[in-house]
Formats: sequence, structure tokens, C-alpha cells
Amino acid sequence: MNDLFTPHPENKEKDAAQRIKEEAERIELEKGNKPKVPENIFSKPIDVSQSDEARKSRLKIVIIEALIFGAFLTAITAIYSFTGLDLKLNPETANKTPSLLFFVAEFVVFSGLVGIGDYFMTEKRVNDYNQKMAGVNFNIDEEIKNALLEQEAEGITKEEADALNSSNGEEKPIPKEIPLEIRDVSESKNLTDKAFEAYEEGTFAGKIRSCKGVILDSAGLETIILSISEFHVPEEYAKNAVGIKLFEEMKKAAMSEGLGAISVSFDFNEKYGLCLSESSKYGITCKTQTCICEVYPGALMGINGELQID
Repeated sequence: MNDLFTPHPENKEKDAAQRIKEEAERIELEKGNKPKVPENIFSKPIDVSQSDEARKSRLKIVIIEALIFGAFLTAITAIYSFTGLDLKLNPETANKTPSLLFFVAEFVVFSGLVGIGDYFMTEKRVNDYNQKMAGVNFNIDEEIKNALLEQEAEGITKEEADALNSSNGEEKPIPKEIPLEIRDVSESKNLTDKAFEAYEEGTFAGKIRSCKGVILDSAGLETIILSISEFHVPEEYAKNAVGIKLFEEMKKAAMSEGLGAISVSFDFNEKYGLCLSESSKYGITCKTQTCICEVYPGALMGINGELQID
């Protein structure tokens, strides 16, 4: 009976390790030191702040623009004043040329207003643009490298950081994608007979081939589309979404030939994760279970009938 209340040796060891860790953290806090905790490098916010160099360069441009604009307005005032072209409500009033102090004050005021307004407006535009583009031009490899250097400087080992990332359910960094070469191996110039093969570092990684498909409506009108007749991706390449990339190439071919849709068997759709809708959604019937992909939105609008595959 007592065995039920006896801690398992493994759990007891874990509890002791946890207590030691908590005690070490408490001591560090009492000393005023921040406990060293491995940082989850994939949860770091993307820095969108401007660099000091960029801000100085922009400030220099703003000052030049403000001075030019202030000088321009002051010059206009001077021209009106010295040539008698000033716009008075009463033309009979005698001309009074402003003093030099007036022109200096005008130049300073207008330059200051333009410069301050331009600076803050540009500041907002730059920050908004940086925020919008954050992640688009984001170099994840460089960020990971910098984060690891920071962790190393903090005395955090790679193993500790990996353990934290794993405990938080973070995925490992995605390895660099091996470029996939798509080759056009079409054997005829017929607009519906298309064939493409995929190669990864020279090794065959998949193939897709099409034939003619015809949607025949009740009035006897025909709409020609592409129909996938052959689709094969070796098991070891299926995880790399080779099938999707081959299908995208077929969509480009259909677009270039002015064909609005591609039909795919239900089995191909499921096997290669194309996520296409069944043909019945478009009002198109077929003898076998078939899925349809519009090459562009609305390509099958107003088109229905029976799909016949050559």
C-alpha cells in the first residue's frame, strides 16, 4: 500500500533537478543578475527600426530640401517687393520694401516649417513601409546566426537553446530548398498535349502529362480544357511538394494556350494534395469522379455540361 505513495525514483530525480534550477535562479536574482535563459530564436520580433546611418542620411536630405524651399519662397517675396509687383489690395498704396531682417526671418520660418513637416511625414512613411515589408526581405539565416552569437555571449549552450525550442514546439530551421528543375518534354505542338518532368539535382523527381478534354453542353457547344492523363511522383519526392509544382507548371501552360481549366482524377487530387473541387461544383458531370481547377477565377462561369476525355 505504501508503494502507491512512494515517488518513482525517476520523478524524484526530476523534482530534485527542478528544485536545484529554481534555487540557482533565486540566487542569481538576489545578486541582481538576470538568470540565463535560452532564447527561442524563432520567436524574436523582426527589427524594423531604421539604422542610424539611414536616419542621418534622410535628415540631411530633409534639411537640404527645406533650405531650398525656404529660399524659393523668400526669393519670390523679394522679387515682388523690389520690382513693384507686390499684390496689394489698394494699388495706390506706396511700395514699402521689407527690411533685410524680414527676409531672413521669412527664410528661417518657412525652412523650419517645411523641414519639420517633411521630417515627421517621412518618418511615418518610412516606419510604415518597414513594418509592411518586415519578413518580405527578411534574412532568416542571418537572424539565426546573430541570435546564436548572442546566446553564446550570454553563456547559453547550443544544447540548452535546442532544448527550449523543442519544448516550445518550434520546428527546426527549414533547410535550404534544393532547386527543382522543370523540363518541358512535350512530344507534339498540339495545344492540349503537354508534358513536364521534374529533376532534383539531375535525378528524376516526377512527371505530369495532359490530353484533350471537352466540356459538351446541352446545346452542343464544346469547351476545350486540359485533362491530366499521367501524373507520377516517386515516394521520396512527394514530401517536397513536387506534385504541386508540376501541376502549377501545367496551369501556366494552359494559361499560355488560352485554356480556362484543367481536369484531374480524384485519385491524383488526393494523392498529391492539390485540394481541388469536384467537377459537380461547376455543374460539370463526368463518368468517373473528377476534380476541376480553373486556371483563372471565373474561367468556367456559364460553362456546364458533360466532360469527355480523349
